[in-house]
Amino acid sequence: SAVSVWFSGMVLSLQDEERSGNRRHFCRHCGSHLFIHNKNYPNNTYVYASAIDTELPKPPAMEHIMLDFKPSWVPLALASENDTEFGEYPSVGIYEWHKELGLLLALSDADEARLSTAEPVFEG
Repeated sequence: SAVSVWFSGMVLSLQDEERSGNRRHFCRHCGSHLFIHNKNYPNNTYVYASAIDTELPKPPAMEHIMLDFKPSWVPLALASENDTEFGEYPSVGIYEWHKELGLLLALSDADEARLSTAEPVFEG
């Protein structure tokens, strides 16, 4: 497979992966960060925008997260009046956010059910 996996945190063995659940996936050839998945949140796989080579529409709003940890000297650049701000993480995942804004591709009922209940399977 062209995708390699790195376990986040100080993982000393595959058993330690149970501790955090995070898996970061990279291109084996160039080292580009592709996506992250945490088995504790099976409905959420976070694909990095830099890994997408297709033109995407501009979202109608942005979510600014982890603002409780933002240095005071860093300005918050709001993209629109519809942007929302969170001190830590929002209550909905990225899948739900896209779904609420109508930004998901049309899925069959079977695919919708699979995405909402099953953990994705990745090779590598």
